[in-house]
Amino acid sequence: MMRNYVREDWIALRLKMQLEYLYYSINQKVQVPLNQDLGLLSKPDPFAYRYQVTDATRTFLEPLINAESIDYFFHHSFFESASKAFNLNAEHRTGRETILPAIQKAYVILKSPLGYVPILEVCLLAGIYSIIESGYYFEISEAKDMLKALQKERPELVRFNVDRWGALTFVKFNRNIDLL
Repeated sequence: MMRNYVREDWIALRLKMQLEYLYYSINQKVQVPLNQDLGLLSKPDPFAYRYQVTDATRTFLEPLINAESIDYFFHHSFFESASKAFNLNAEHRTGRETILPAIQKAYVILKSPLGYVPILEVCLLAGIYSIIESGYYFEISEAKDMLKALQKERPELVRFNVDRWGALTFVKFNRNIDLL
């Protein structure tokens, strides 16, 4: 019985040492403190292991705390919160001329050899492209709704795969959507 405790302690110690070594090697290669790269935490004293939450963190997390769920926040107010938190001053737009070019660009980057892309990933990357490159933002739910509307109008252009519960999982375009 005693042997199992000693063995479990030894395994835990080895795992801890391996994780510390991994963290150290990653930290040496990246050369950027992993906790400060987005500006969500600040470290007033470089020699102490104490961090402070920044105003950007408060601005970003307040809508998350007030949302009914994390999923709802992610789909309906993620980009608005990011725009406010990082002072991007992006304008909210939901028109086709804003959403479809960004989705097309994200689709070309992410598509598999068969042409399918996870719908959540393509909408997220499209939102990032839009907010960074054009200064406009749209939420993930708005991009999904745009894709659903486009599929109803042009079923030969957009194809969806669904999971066994009927939720959209993948999207495929049979040709470029920027021709619309």
